Amino acid sequence: VKHGNRGVMSEITRQLSSGDTVLADELSGTEFEIVTRETEMHNSKAYIFRAVDHDELKHWTSEISRVVLAAQYTHKDHKWYKRVQRGVRMVYETDVMQYLIALVICLNFVVNVWEAEMANVPEEEMSEWLLPFFDSLDVAFTVAFTV
Repeated sequence: VKHGNRGVMSEITRQLSSGDTVLADELSGTEFEIVTRETEMHNSKAYIFRAVDHDELKHWTSEISRVVLAAQYTHKDHKWYKRVQRGVRMVYETDVMQYLIALVICLNFVVNVWEAEMANVPEEEMSEWLLPFFDSLDVAFTVAFTV
């Protein structure tokens, strides 16, 4: 937001990046301009408004500043779990973590095949530790996939 008084910027102008403001050389003393930010999907657009007097101009610029600051505050991540989610996502998206997850999936497959093959063997021929071992591995893989 810039208004017609050259060199005078409202608080909102300081909050926006330099690409979001325009020079106010062509504006009269009670006009102000709002320029939207250019994004990948939308072009930048300028809106010129004219206030009745300087008091109304100050009112407009202060209200716009207040609304923009409130919007910026609500879009920031003030909740602890959002910061944790961002950190977990960064770790999850690393190559090492992707390889580790692929390894766990393959190990789970191998253990399931082994357990299925052992299902055909009579219980008398199986070791007594094997069934609790398969149960423990099932719980471990379930926990790993849940997390």
